[in-house]
Amino acid sequence: MRSSSRVTRGTPTMSLSRQVNVAPGPREREASKVVYKSLVDPNWFCRHVLNSPNDPWQARFMQAVADVDRARLGLEPLVNGGLLTRFSVASCHGPGKTHVVAKLMHWFGFTHPRALIPATGPKEKSLTTRTWPEFRRILGGAEADYARLVEAAQTKVTWGGDPDWMAVVEAASQPENLAGYHAEHLMFLVEEASGVNEQMFPAIEGALTTEGAILVLIGNPTSNVGEHYNSHNKRGVRERYFRMRIGYQDSPRVSAEWAAYMAKKYGGWDSPVVRIRVMGRWADLDAYQLLAPLWIDGALDRDEEPDGSHPQLRVSVDVADGGENLTVVTVARHYQDTAHVLGQHAYGFPASEAPIRAADAAQRAFQGWGGDPANGDDLVVDALGVGAGTAGTLLDRGFPVVTYRGGEGSDDPSRWKNRRTQSYLVLRDAFRDGSISVAEDAFPETEARDDFEAQLLTIRLKPGQERVEELETKQEMLRRGIVSPDRADSMAMQFATQSPTLGSSGPDMPLLMGQLESEGYNDV
Repeated sequence: MRSSSRVTRGTPTMSLSRQVNVAPGPREREASKVVYKSLVDPNWFCRHVLNSPNDPWQARFMQAVADVDRARLGLEPLVNGGLLTRFSVASCHGPGKTHVVAKLMHWFGFTHPRALIPATGPKEKSLTTRTWPEFRRILGGAEADYARLVEAAQTKVTWGGDPDWMAVVEAASQPENLAGYHAEHLMFLVEEASGVNEQMFPAIEGALTTEGAILVLIGNPTSNVGEHYNSHNKRGVRERYFRMRIGYQDSPRVSAEWAAYMAKKYGGWDSPVVRIRVMGRWADLDAYQLLAPLWIDGALDRDEEPDGSHPQLRVSVDVADGGENLTVVTVARHYQDTAHVLGQHAYGFPASEAPIRAADAAQRAFQGWGGDPANGDDLVVDALGVGAGTAGTLLDRGFPVVTYRGGEGSDDPSRWKNRRTQSYLVLRDAFRDGSISVAEDAFPETEARDDFEAQLLTIRLKPGQERVEELETKQEMLRRGIVSPDRADSMAMQFATQSPTLGSSGPDMPLLMGQLESEGYNDV
């Protein structure tokens, strides 16, 4: 619901006198003092009203926003000396971005009567499953007198029972979704800002014509184009924003041990993965970087299984021979022009047992997702080394198997050096064109999802290959200090083009669901 009202500052009815030293007086006077104290000091509000103190970077960020109000009240700014009303945060992974956005909503809604807070991002579901639950979690620990003022529904928050005093979810899918928002006290929140299309920002700009209107962009620096990138890097734009960059060293929530582990695992401190996810910096992606971070983020946020064509199920298995490498099983449904990833699991099988256990895991995935050879469903198995035993076992059990060997010749040797290169180049095109989507529950835990994304970003083309495209080999990646990209390889194998071979005996050995876990299989 749009609001165009202009009202004078009101006074919520509440009592928090024990949190502030006020003279005895009417309830409204006590509440007014609490509102004023909160307005000029959002960190006091977070500590004493929300009962949730800020981390240092969060404290600085919220004080910068509050400086706009402090100046209006004749007070000196504490952080934001230029009194900018646009704010942009480029952040590493895990410092509490969603947490501070939820607190900012609490603070702005409480201290600005009939405030209007549109919250947007590339995907509505990320707001309703992350930001709104975090808002409610904070509300659950807040002072009771404040909590009684707030009603938090699925896509809307209201204060004081006023339907026009609100925060509301709006997906940044169409410009018209973001148009028409006007109020005396307006704050536009843009989460995952790098993923929001530039076409959305003219509509947002239209809402910022009211004096004092606030715009907040926050997210990981995954795209080298767009307003989020420009707000930090483009002359003429960056000067309009109060900017913050949050690296791992700026947040107590992100450990130095994790940062060092990431640098060791993914090729050093200057690798794209580490720059984006650990340092909170934009990466200088060169011509040999196969995949752009924004393409991968788009697929991970695109949890929509397509329809309109008959799907085929495919299970791809990258088989490891033990050690640090993992056996990875990926399951996806392929439509005429799109693919929907249903799940990916990694297993640490002992080398001596890897062929059979990998076959068992693949069979369980195939049958668990309703795979049917008569439907054209199949399995793709990395058939080098121990994987040859896995492929042979599945064929003996009667399953349709594509025996995949990445070093073999491609379908068109004039374009691709080998089959691994061909599969990855087709995967690249699918990511780039937005034809891959990933189910929200595709990974058993957040760390697995993050590792999937990070491994994809380590894949590079070899420089100097002007006619025939060729990927950097695993051995060359290892010399750069990068571990085997098992999750990425399993995903690329989804785009193998060979026809499967059908075993002769028929798939007559179904596994009971849960059998792997009961036998101690290590799904990591």
